[in-house]
Amino acid sequence: GDLPLFVPRERWAEEVLPRVGLDRLRLVAVRFPSDTDARRGRIVRKFDSARRALDAGRFTESIRACRDVRRMVQRRLTGSEKEQVVDAVARRRGLAATAPQMVFLEATWTALVNLTNSSVHDDDPDAPAVEFSGSDARTCLLLTAVLLEQLADTLDPVV
Repeated sequence: GDLPLFVPRERWAEEVLPRVGLDRLRLVAVRFPSDTDARRGRIVRKFDSARRALDAGRFTESIRACRDVRRMVQRRLTGSEKEQVVDAVARRRGLAATAPQMVFLEATWTALVNLTNSSVHDDDPDAPAVEFSGSDARTCLLLTAVLLEQLADTLDPVV
């Protein structure tokens, strides 16, 4: 049967995990924007879906779920998929689109768009299917988390 064993967190971090090769891992907390109105919880649920797919080795599915998160955030920021996220954020923050923060946002958002869109395009039936690795999916999930954290204040201004 099961034998409960209680080990304090500090002991896990300092003694147990390093001995099983997990001493190079760190947990990071990410603040998500609140998900109000009809979309209540959809962003967080979809992010969790991407994480579960990654954990299960379904890398393309994970990247597609990150694309869904990206699209939900874009619609929430801009009201459409036509306006650029960087323009909406710059306007809300009172910054020029050429401000260093906005240049960084545009570059990272573009990287996320390029990777997540590549997981769904099957325009050319003769082209080989795109194969994603665990590293690709993990990077996509982490980039999605970083952008959600960065955009949380823009989506939910602190008053």
